[in-house]
Formats: sequence, C-alpha cells, structure tokens
Amino acid sequence: MQLEYIAECTYESTADKAKGVVTFKNDVYEGRIQFAARKLKTGWTITEFNMPHNKIRVVRGDDGKWIQKGPDAK
Repeated sequence: MQLEYIAECTYESTADKAKGVVTFKNDVYEGRIQFAARKLKTGWTITEFNMPHNKIRVVRGDDGKWIQKGPDAK
C-alpha cells in the first residue's frame, strides 16, 4: 500500500502495540484493512493485516516473511 493511496488511518495503541484500520483509495481500487503493529528497538513494524470480509489474515513471521492464514492458505 503506497502512502499516496491512504485516505484515512485510525488506531489505538499502547507503549509497544497498536491496532487499527487503514482506508485506501486510488483510481483502480479502494477498501479498508485492519492491521496490528508492534514497537521494536528500531521503530514500529506492521505484524498483521486482516481482511475479515475475505476471511484472509496475513501475519509476519519471526523471520520477517509474510504467511497467509485463512481458508485459502496453503
């Protein structure tokens, strides 16, 4: 998701965790996606994207690779 396509971002956070919703829109697509993040020594990082309407959840593993969770995950 590129910064220029973000229309709105709302979130709740503590000192080391955050969760919220990003609304995005461009000429081709638009939507909303839930996210979770955590604070590391180097700064904040997204750890999860969730699209409940599609039953898709994508989680960042400890190795930094993204893993799809959900009914179509392999």
